[in-house]
Amino acid sequence: MKHRARHGRSRGGLCDEWQEFYAFKCWALDNGWEPFRALVLVRRESSKDYGPSNCYWGSHREAVASKLDMVKYEGKQIYEWLRLMKQPEDKSHYMKLRRLFLEGFNASQASCILQAGDEYWGFYGPARRAEILKAIKAPKNC
Repeated sequence: MKHRARHGRSRGGLCDEWQEFYAFKCWALDNGWEPFRALVLVRRESSKDYGPSNCYWGSHREAVASKLDMVKYEGKQIYEWLRLMKQPEDKSHYMKLRRLFLEGFNASQASCILQAGDEYWGFYGPARRAEILKAIKAPKNC
């Protein structure tokens, strides 16, 4: 029987081997799980089942990245761009940068908007795109 992930969005289920808790517990202890450590189960390929060959213990950020980083811009994942732009690698900045790329801003424009802070987050949709581009062209804003 296949199990859904906690939020029901994941396509992968639970492998047959891990249907028995004892087998999972042995794998977890052999692969670095420790009590009171902030580790989560991360799948290498999010479309495959949870199982010993597809999982490892990692940080929450790794788990989020493995699910969300389907969106790439110029071959780089969103978190890579945040690092290059020297922006915080949190979910809020991830979602903002992802939205900017999906709306058609290039990396330089997106970086300027992120650096400007919350000033531009009232703008929505392509109708306001020209207004944003005009505002960020001034060197003082970048």
